[in-house]
Amino acid sequence: MQTTDETRSEAIQRLQQEWGLKFPEDCTPVSLPLRDIHIASVVFQPRELFSDRHVKSLLAAIRSQGGKPLDPITVWHSGKHWYVIDGHHRLEAYRQFNTEYPKRKLNRIPVKAFRGSLAEAICVSAKANSKDKLPMRQEDKSNIAWRLVCLDDPSLTANGIGRAAGVSRRTVQTMRKTFKSLNENRHKDELLNLTWAAASRISSGETLGEWDEDAAEKQGAAWAERLGKQFGKAFAASPRAAAFALRYYSPDLPQRLIETEVFQEAIEDHFIARQREAGVPEEEIFY
Repeated sequence: MQTTDETRSEAIQRLQQEWGLKFPEDCTPVSLPLRDIHIASVVFQPRELFSDRHVKSLLAAIRSQGGKPLDPITVWHSGKHWYVIDGHHRLEAYRQFNTEYPKRKLNRIPVKAFRGSLAEAICVSAKANSKDKLPMRQEDKSNIAWRLVCLDDPSLTANGIGRAAGVSRRTVQTMRKTFKSLNENRHKDELLNLTWAAASRISSGETLGEWDEDAAEKQGAAWAERLGKQFGKAFAASPRAAAFALRYYSPDLPQRLIETEVFQEAIEDHFIARQREAGVPEEEIFY
């Protein structure tokens, strides 16, 4: 069950109000009736786009094993309801299976219960999804980190948010500065409903009407096509020569590129990969 017309801030406010109302006698169930599991995807589903293809593959897996449930989904109790915080695609696959095979319904499914605050539950959801088999866009990771920052929860550290969302600590610190600045004139609920890109632009003095969310990416794709026609694969095959070309084109362009989100993400991903190659434990990786 889900209230589809809720904004993110409204859903979070509702969950905060539910927190601690009345917890179940069994706080660590290993299975739950399917009907008792609620959805708050606007809060716990990091990807903006739900993957129907992934649901179909999971449904096929359930069919192939004769209706046997998949791995446990992770649930959290708000004080009023159980909510799925990791396993939205599996939950939807179960529901589709029950519709398809009404005489073989899966009335109970395996679960793993998480006990903690709402902010901690959102962190667990984000971290689980960032390590999932489905690729998460950097934009999604940034938006998750921004939402966690906007919770303004003192228990969430910069490193904790970074690890949960898959962004660097430096990015989280930038987001915190932006939140502090914007929160002086805007309510926290308003900021929760913004994407990180939108919040960043507002912080820079732009208005949301001045810039199409996808304008830069569309322009970049058009320029990439022109580069491909002019240079073929040579430009990408010779990154050092490409770097010199950009510097000759505009001496300050390399530095300005480093300051963009696209290059920051590449640098951070490279740095994290080097740490993993060096055998640094995941919990000790500096994000």
